Amino acid sequence: MTREEILRNIVCYSGDIKSLAKELSAFEWDSDELITISGSDIKNVITQTLDGKITAWEIEFWANVIEIRDDLGFENDNVKDAVFQLANPVLHGELLTARLKEIGSMIA
Repeated sequence: MTREEILRNIVCYSGDIKSLAKELSAFEWDSDELITISGSDIKNVITQTLDGKITAWEIEFWANVIEIRDDLGFENDNVKDAVFQLANPVLHGELLTARLKEIGSMIA
């Protein structure tokens, strides 16, 4: 897979994120922005979590993977803030249903 394909799969939560992150580690760290994360991408992953397809730990791990990437950009500051909050539940509140809905509503 190309770097862009791996990034898109991570952003869309399509596949095993740990394996995709490991695959991505084969590429150089520094890169220009290749993919932009949209509000729809975040809402999709939140919905999967609310539907029980992804655990709170998995969405936190996912957010941590995408939060630190130079090759991923954010559609706007609300999307960037949502990822930060998902990646840091210790700072912003446990990722329970109400909290996930709150984060999702901030990117409406």
